Amino acid sequence: MKKLKLRLKYQLIIYYAIIIAIVISAVLVYTLQKSDGNHEHYQYAILLLIIALICTLFYISRKLTKPLKAFNDFFYVMSSNKKKDFSKISFPDDEYGDIGRRIVDTYEQLEKVKLFKQEMTNNISHELKTPLTGIRAYLETIMDDGTMDAGQMRLFVEKAYRQSLRLTSLVNDVSILNKLDEQSDYYKIEEVNISSCLKEIEEELAYKMKANNTVFTPKISSELTIGSNHDIIYSLFKNLIDNTLEHGGPDTHISIMAGIQQISGDPSYRINFTYMDNGVGIPDNAKERLFDRFYRIDKGRSRKSGGSGLGLAIVKNAVLFHKGDIIVENGPEGGLIFKFDLLSLS
Repeated sequence: MKKLKLRLKYQLIIYYAIIIAIVISAVLVYTLQKSDGNHEHYQYAILLLIIALICTLFYISRKLTKPLKAFNDFFYVMSSNKKKDFSKISFPDDEYGDIGRRIVDTYEQLEKVKLFKQEMTNNISHELKTPLTGIRAYLETIMDDGTMDAGQMRLFVEKAYRQSLRLTSLVNDVSILNKLDEQSDYYKIEEVNISSCLKEIEEELAYKMKANNTVFTPKISSELTIGSNHDIIYSLFKNLIDNTLEHGGPDTHISIMAGIQQISGDPSYRINFTYMDNGVGIPDNAKERLFDRFYRIDKGRSRKSGGSGLGLAIVKNAVLFHKGDIIVENGPEGGLIFKFDLLSLS
């Protein structure tokens, strides 16, 4: 930016210098014409100088007006109601052009974010309708049927309650994703013990694991810690385990392994995790979209099980929060393998 201001300053100086030179040349020509003696050769020299100055001025003017024309084309495309196509805009190969291309890139990114938020809002609205419609239907049935016995009424209340839990889970998942997207200072960074966190999750999901006949064997050192936030680590592993319980099928075995990777010349370190289950796995063509929000491989089964479609999106965003990467593979003997790394943030 400083270079651009300096260049603009020099161009303005040159511009005014040329104008002054033209004025001085005109005055000299006029003076020579009025004076005695033969000064014809001076007049020709001054005339050539004026022509050179005019050509230089014309060149500089084109250099100045070309980016202005490009910016004008950009604002015309931006204000039109047609599909935004900036490919035909020609920016110069200088600082002005660099700024113009950055503006176009920024605008296109903002448009992508806008479309993403619209899609997100539509998806959320669609997902909210299902539990809300269920709750309303059950309550209306109870209110309208004056002869309903206590047992039937309790059954409908329980169904409405389960739908309310699903609704709460969806709202919580959306809230977590929004906080992770913002990368704000909302989360307090502290030392989180991975093993203790996994034990908390195991206790919370014990009833699901028992019903699913799932064996959970984390191979994590009891002393392994990471600079992070407890809620983020908790959500990351809970959603991975929930994904296995909901979609992996019965009689599954879950294992988690970890290894520390020290960063050369840096006190920070990364932890490489491998999460494995022996569930049903996924089709190869589903791997690319597995972490997309509201993506479901089997939409009917996922909605029936009450999943929000946001669990693995939370997992990916939690990994990105720790400046890591995550990949998913089908295991050689079935099931899924998630490999990801987390940077200690403290």
